[in-house]
Amino acid sequence: MNKSTISSPTIRLTAWLFVILFIAIVVGSWFAKVEIVARGAGRIVPTGRIQAIQSQFSGKINEVLVTEGSYVKAGETLVYLESVQQEAELDQLKAEFNREILALNAAESILKPLENSDPTDNGFVEMGKSYLLEASNNYKTVNSAKLEILVTSTLSAIRARVAEIDAKFQRYEKAISTQGARITWIERELKLVSERNSSAEALYKSGTITRLEYLDRTRVTQDVQKEFEIANKQKDEFEALKIEARTQRDSIISGALTKYHSDFFQAQTAVDKLSAKIKASSSKLENTKIVSPIDGCTDNLKILQMELLLMLVK
Repeated sequence: MNKSTISSPTIRLTAWLFVILFIAIVVGSWFAKVEIVARGAGRIVPTGRIQAIQSQFSGKINEVLVTEGSYVKAGETLVYLESVQQEAELDQLKAEFNREILALNAAESILKPLENSDPTDNGFVEMGKSYLLEASNNYKTVNSAKLEILVTSTLSAIRARVAEIDAKFQRYEKAISTQGARITWIERELKLVSERNSSAEALYKSGTITRLEYLDRTRVTQDVQKEFEIANKQKDEFEALKIEARTQRDSIISGALTKYHSDFFQAQTAVDKLSAKIKASSSKLENTKIVSPIDGCTDNLKILQMELLLMLVK
């Protein structure tokens, strides 16, 4: 036998090793499991047509609810993606939204009494509490006792400050009235002493009274005249204080209106923005589940490392 036709033991051993390795790879690929990651995607074959199913954002596949040959209806959930991050984001937005709603309710409940009544009116504070309840119903929130205390204490403080200014205003008005009566009396007295002084001057010139008596009567007239001037000055001062008190009163109310109008606007703006964010976040959370768009049976279900392949046959 020719030596070239005799197979070498080394060559035969190498060939058998390749055969065994190939069989191991085939068997291993059949039983091996692959981790589900990143995103869920699928393909749909309704009546010979292929349609891709894919989440709008990437995420680890959390649960697959269908198996090979399962019958599913349109709208039935097929796959759940991991949603922890989306749920946390939505919870945070809802918490911020609730805080801004409370701020909005508080600002509105303080504004309404200021716009529709005077702080010294009976029921001014109770009106704020009523508006707080109404605002709670409008926004479907439950206002805490702390919020009611905030509204009540704020309105009570405004009421107290205005009442204090009003008390000063009334004292000034009374002082003005008193000074007016005093000025009227002094005017009559001044008229009398002026007449007496005129006659004293004639008597002095005729020698009926002495110079000392004449000077005494003149001094009395001057004293009354000075008292008249002082009384008028004091009345003017009280008038100025009355105007200042009125200005302070108006400033307290207008300042409160400006502040709580600003607070209301800021809270309303924040509520509107958060509403839009919550809507978008809810949509993202909803997209963590992949649903079937049609009725059909699952076929050729394959879960690969980077995608979910699903054939739905109608």
